[in-house]
Amino acid sequence: MATRGTQPGKIIVRNYPPDTTDRDLRGMFEKYGKIEDLFSPPDRLTRKPRGFTFIQFRRPEDADDAVRGMDGREIGDSKIRVEFANIPRPLAERMGEGGE
Repeated sequence: MATRGTQPGKIIVRNYPPDTTDRDLRGMFEKYGKIEDLFSPPDRLTRKPRGFTFIQFRRPEDADDAVRGMDGREIGDSKIRVEFANIPRPLAERMGEGGE
């Protein structure tokens, strides 16, 4: 299993089908624990989803469970990747200027 990232409780989800919504992801992951933030960064030019999402759990242990439970799971025709996140969210996006 991957090691925890530099931001405890934060994971990144990749390789899900393009029609997957934030609501879909929240539904899949909230069974592992309380989600404090879910952010799917849009492309800066097209404003379309970039195909990955950050999820911040209240408790780091819940993120551990989500990585163990969801990494490699098939959603539609895609096998998703779930890893601990090491990338901080840019300040402008945290402040709501990034277009959630």
